[in-house]
Amino acid sequence: IDRNVGAWIRGDLGHVFYAFAVTNGFDSIGVAPAAIDQVPAFVGKLDFQLWGGNDRVKRGKYEESNTGRKNLGVIGISAATDRNNNSSGVVSTKNQVYQFGIDTAIKADLFYLQAEYVGRWIDYEVGNASIPGGDGSSQYSHGFYVQGGFLFDNFEVVGLGSFIWCDGKQDGNAVQAGPGLNWYISGNHKIKLQTDVTYFDVSPNLQDSTEDLDGSAGTS
Repeated sequence: IDRNVGAWIRGDLGHVFYAFAVTNGFDSIGVAPAAIDQVPAFVGKLDFQLWGGNDRVKRGKYEESNTGRKNLGVIGISAATDRNNNSSGVVSTKNQVYQFGIDTAIKADLFYLQAEYVGRWIDYEVGNASIPGGDGSSQYSHGFYVQGGFLFDNFEVVGLGSFIWCDGKQDGNAVQAGPGLNWYISGNHKIKLQTDVTYFDVSPNLQDSTEDLDGSAGTS
């Protein structure tokens, strides 16, 4: 969403980071201007710093690993909504999307952990019978990821797990998990070598990642 055309308001109030945006949609990157509808998307984010330095709050983003040996605890919440009503004149799925999320990052000496849970409702309007659930029903999809690691000198052992579930006519699910090994050659993120081994299983009936959620992706 950050790359889309729109107006962003960002800042921090002590140990609270905030960001609010009005953009031209969730899924408008690479789309011709004439094909974008006239309904803006609204996005909001709040991060609360529980302990540690305030560099995390000022950036408003997470940084993997803990090469700086920081002690930091942050919890964040987010929300977004968008609507597609075919006002661009290009025929597509009419729908309303609502999304929320909660995330956290913890760093303590040689250890780091970050995680996020996201839920999304897609309300289809009646008349989109060409797609699963396009009969006016509402579908919910949600998922989370957890990743973390331990740093030994400039080497880090890491792990990642992520899961997605969907309901309604598109009731697929997906899982991804695996370990990894990172070598921070320069002692930070400037020069590094990262490796991982990943297992994944994606249902053919999983809702896709666009705002429409009207397609299928992956193989089982």
